[in-house]
Amino acid sequence: KYLGGDGTVLMRSAFGASAKSLVWAGDNDASFSPQNGLATVVRAGLSAAMSGMFLWGHDVGGYLGSASKEVLLRWAQLGAFSPVMNQFGQSNKGPWDYDAEALSVYRVFAKLHMTLFPTLYSLCHEAAHHGRPPLRPLALAFQ
Repeated sequence: KYLGGDGTVLMRSAFGASAKSLVWAGDNDASFSPQNGLATVVRAGLSAAMSGMFLWGHDVGGYLGSASKEVLLRWAQLGAFSPVMNQFGQSNKGPWDYDAEALSVYRVFAKLHMTLFPTLYSLCHEAAHHGRPPLRPLALAFQ
């Protein structure tokens, strides 16, 4: 049934014809681990961009396990500049689950994301029509 208006489909994996769907980075560890932590999310976003999937997001703070305050806030920095800033996970990772400083710093990045939203929206519109993703690997940005 068509309900009208904008909608979102969140997918864990996709293929080229899925380029206009929201792709999620997956179940990442709430850590800086190069095997399945924050670093892998950056690589996943760049890979998605090179594969033509521009509407991309991840769980701020990771999905698996409990994030330290440092991990949560570093992830929030990435989230602020990502097309989708998603707060979700297997355990409590809301900024309100930490201290007042974490909430204050997180709020800065959440507000930055909202400030950048018109730009991110325009970049996603450009991607939908011209194929240039908002998150651009250097090889693509300077071709």
